[in-house]
Order: sequence, then C-alpha cells, then structure tokens
Amino acid sequence: PPDVAVAADLEPVRVKFRAPRALLRERAPDDLVRVFVDLGGRGIGAQSADVAVSPADPRVDVILVLPSRVNLTLDPVVRRSLPVRVALEGTPAEGYRVSEETIEPTTVEVQGALGRIQQISAIDVRVPVGGATATLEGEFPLAPPEELVVEPSRVRVLLVILQTEETKTLGVRVVTRGTPATGYWVRSISTDPTAVTLRGPRDILDGLITLETVAVNVDEARSEIESAVDLVLPE
Repeated sequence: PPDVAVAADLEPVRVKFRAPRALLRERAPDDLVRVFVDLGGRGIGAQSADVAVSPADPRVDVILVLPSRVNLTLDPVVRRSLPVRVALEGTPAEGYRVSEETIEPTTVEVQGALGRIQQISAIDVRVPVGGATATLEGEFPLAPPEELVVEPSRVRVLLVILQTEETKTLGVRVVTRGTPATGYWVRSISTDPTAVTLRGPRDILDGLITLETVAVNVDEARSEIESAVDLVLPE
C-alpha cells in the first residue's frame, strides 16, 4: 500500500538456474532472472514472504532458490525534516583548505519508511573539491539513502577555500636611511624583540628569510638612536 514501506533492505537471495551457454555469453546472469516478493495488501509489522523467481527468457530453467522465504518489516511511510550535511569528495590542492561552508536550504523534507529515516541524522550533499584552489559555489544534488525521497532534490552550496595558514619565526632586519654626521658611523644595531612569528599562507612564508623594519632615519646622527618602528609585512 502507498502508506507502507519496507523498513530495511531484504537479505540477498541466491538463484541457481540452467540456460544455454550461448545465452549466458550474451547476457549477464543478473539479467536472466527477476527475483521478487509480492507485498500487495500487506500491513505494518514484522512478517515473511515467499521469494518468487521469474525467468527473463523461456530457455532459463530455475533449479534452486535460497532462501525460499525472507523475513521483513513493513513500517508506515512518514515525513521528516532533516539537516543537510556537506560531504566533500576529494581534497583541495596542497596548501589549501575549506574555511567556511554555507548551505541553502539547511534542511530538507525526507519521506520514506519510519525505520529507514530513524537510522540517519542528516542528508548528504556531495561536493567535489579535488584540487580546488578557489571558492566553489553552485547547486549540487542530494544523496539520500536508497528508498528515501527528499524535497528539494538539490541545494545551493558555497565553500570558501583558502590557503592553509602556517607560522614561521624570522629574525628582524633593521633598515636605515641617510648617513650619520661626518666622523660618525653606525657601529651596531639591536632590536627588541630579536625575532617575530608570522602567521599566513605557506607559499608566502616560504619565501621569507628575515623581516625588515620601516626605515630608521640616521641622517646626520651624532648619538644613539632608539625608536619604535613598524615591521614591513607581506600582504
């Protein structure tokens, strides 16, 4: 009946049959017999049913069916609202990661046997991200378990993909501008702190050896200079 559905997949059935060799070469074994149970007029609850086998070709002779009867449970068909969950297929390019994800709508209506719906907590939407280096946006189909129907069947997904942030500690290099007064020179330079730690994309950090300061003016200087200066950071 339309308001009743099978609560779980039926156990597999093995069928032994005889057929001309030429027919077996032309068609796969699964195409030569149709195995089914008749659930017409059945009610809710645990029950069993005879396994029926219908040859797809008159030259097929069924010899054995195991098991000849299967147990099953029929549940009422219900409708539930479940959240949507992003299932990533593949991984972003090396050095990149999914930073943020947005789904619209965030929930969908699911219809099917009560037992099947009770076994899941969310409906997956599969998004391919293999080798991605930039943000992905678009509509993607939902992938519900078999025998379940979802509405809508597609959702809109936005995945923000950013370069992986890492840390690196670098020494500070003071840049000077100008020339001390006649008879004077820069004897030494010290900084506090002597090193700083940067956080940012790997490809930028890999190219850095030291971190420079904004230029310190020593033009016509005759004595020690002490000042707070900014660091020149990459973008």
